[in-house]
Amino acid sequence: MLSVIKAQGKALNFLEGALVIIICMMLSDGFRPVIPSWNLLRQGLYVCIFIVVLFNIKAILATLLRSPSVVILVLYAFLSYFWSADRAATVSRSVALFFGTLFALYFAARFNTRDQIKLLAIFSLIALVFSVLFVFTMPSVGTAGPVWRGIFEQKNTFGRAMVICALVALTYPVGTFWGGVGKFVWYLAAIFCIFMSDSMTSLIIVAVATLLFYVYRVLRWDALSAFIFTAAGAVPIALLLYGAITLDTDAFLISIGRNPTLTGRVSVWANVEYAISERPLMGYGYGAFWKKSEGVYGQLWSTNSNWQPGSAHNSYLDLWVQLGLFAVIIFVASSVLMFIQALFHVRRTRSVEGLFPILYLTFLLILSFSEDFILFNSFAWVLYMAMGFTISVATAQDKVTESEEIEQDVIAFVPSQRRTMTVRRVGLG
Repeated sequence: MLSVIKAQGKALNFLEGALVIIICMMLSDGFRPVIPSWNLLRQGLYVCIFIVVLFNIKAILATLLRSPSVVILVLYAFLSYFWSADRAATVSRSVALFFGTLFALYFAARFNTRDQIKLLAIFSLIALVFSVLFVFTMPSVGTAGPVWRGIFEQKNTFGRAMVICALVALTYPVGTFWGGVGKFVWYLAAIFCIFMSDSMTSLIIVAVATLLFYVYRVLRWDALSAFIFTAAGAVPIALLLYGAITLDTDAFLISIGRNPTLTGRVSVWANVEYAISERPLMGYGYGAFWKKSEGVYGQLWSTNSNWQPGSAHNSYLDLWVQLGLFAVIIFVASSVLMFIQALFHVRRTRSVEGLFPILYLTFLLILSFSEDFILFNSFAWVLYMAMGFTISVATAQDKVTESEEIEQDVIAFVPSQRRTMTVRRVGLG
C-alpha cells in the first residue's frame, strides 16, 4: 500500500512538473509558429493555473503576504481601468496579467530555488534542442534568411530565451566532472544560438552576465578580500564607462553593421515621449495606448505608416506612457529593493543556484533599455515576479532563523549565569 502511495506521489509530481514546463513554454511563445490554436491553448492553461493555485492556496497566500512590494505595480495596473483611454483593452490585458501573477506566486511558493533551476533547465534545454531541430528540419519556420529564430516567431525572442538558457546552465548544480563537462557544452550551445540569432542585445547581456557570475561570488568572500577585488576592478570599469560616454555611437554602430537609429527605435522613443507629455502622471491606462489607429497613437502613427509599433521598445517609456510617472517610481523602488535582497541572498547562500536571481535581475535591467517586459504577460515578466517572491520569502525566513538563533543563545546564556550565581552563593554560605 505504501509503495502504491509513493508511486502515485511521483506520478503527480511528474505531471505537475510537466505542466509547469508547458506553461513556461506558452509564456515564452515557444512553438507558437506551429500551433494554430494558440489562444485557445492559453485559455486552457489559464484554467490549469487556477486549479494548481487552489491546491496550494495556503502557501501562495503566505508568499504573497511576505512580498507585497512585488504585486503593488500589478494592482496599480488593474486600478488604471478607472482612467483608461480604452477600458476594454485594459480589461483584456489585466486578465492575462492576473493569471501570469498567479503562476509566479505558485512557482515561488511551490518550489525552492534548486527545484526552480531544475525545471528551468528542462524548459531551456527543450527550447534549445527543438530550436536547432527546427532550423535544420523546418527552415521556413526556424530561420529568417541566415538568422535563426528556432521555435519562436522572432529572432530577438529566440535570443532572449537562449540568454536564460545560458544563465540556467551557469547556475545549474552539478556534482561530478562529467556533469561539469555537460554543463559547459550546454552553455556553449546556448551562446552559439545567441550568435546565430543575430541579436546584439542578447549577446551583450550574456557577456555581461557571464562576467558578473564570477563577480557576484565576491559577495561571499570576507570583507577585506572583497574590498581588494572591488578596488582592483574599479579601474577598468571606470575606463569602460569613460569610453562609452565619449564614444561616437553612430560611427560605432555603422562599423559593426547596425543601424544608428537602432532599427527605428529612436523615432518610436521620440513619439512616445510626446505622448507621455500629454498625460505624464497617470498615463493612458494599462494596454490602452497601443490600441492601433485610435487616439494619440493614431496621430503619431497613421494607418499608412510603414511600421506601427506595438510597444515602446524601452520598458521605462512603455510603463510611463501606459501608467504614468507614479508607476515608474513604484517599479524602480520595488526593483531596487529586490536587487538588494538578491545581493544579500547571494551572500547568505553558498550554492551555485543562489546566484540565479541576481543574474536574472541583471539580465532584465540591461534588457529594459531596448526591449519591453514590464507588465507584459510574458515569460520574462512572470519569472521576474517569481524571483521577487522567491527572494522575499527567503529573506523573511532568514530573519526568522536569525531571531530563533538569538533566542536560543539567550536561553543558553541565562541558565549558565544562574548556575554561576548559585555556586557563588553556596560557596559564600
